[in-house]
Amino acid sequence: MRDSVKITRKYQFGYMIARHFISVLICLVFEAVAFYAFLTGSPGKYIVSGIFTIVYGLLMYSSSVKLSEFDARPYTPLKPDLKYGILWGAAVSGILLVCVVIYKINWIAFGTDNGLSTLFSVTVNFIFYIVTAPFYGFIVNDSGNIPIYGIALMVVVPIAACGVGYLAGINRFDLLQKLDDMTFEKNDEE
Repeated sequence: MRDSVKITRKYQFGYMIARHFISVLICLVFEAVAFYAFLTGSPGKYIVSGIFTIVYGLLMYSSSVKLSEFDARPYTPLKPDLKYGILWGAAVSGILLVCVVIYKINWIAFGTDNGLSTLFSVTVNFIFYIVTAPFYGFIVNDSGNIPIYGIALMVVVPIAACGVGYLAGINRFDLLQKLDDMTFEKNDEE
């Protein structure tokens, strides 16, 4: 991360978009390795996707807390404003919505009764899966249909996580740190 005096709004937006992809990759690895068997069944698919949506939201929250703490420092040129936390999430949601549009166009243009017809369309479908991995269980991969609640989650979760994280960061309140402080560690010396 840059020196806190040299952080710009452009850097912050780039950082949050990069953190989105890192969060997605973390969810994708655990989803693919540990829970792939659950993704085929309907109830398991929703449970696993719910868990990974929460994990993704917490990762985005943590990143925005860390980044927003720089805005609250008196010696930085950036002044704290909640709208930036919401805009960070909106930028990530915008990327997800563009991916949804490309995904829908891909299925309209290249979809057949048996699936996708070209290598290009299969590649686009795979990239869509990677970018939206935490929400994938909420997306019905049947002829390119995506339910409204799946799209709503892709829009609301990043905005809410970044907005709440920004608010927590500028007020020096980190929920994850508070939860970590409440954990009990057993002494091995006994």
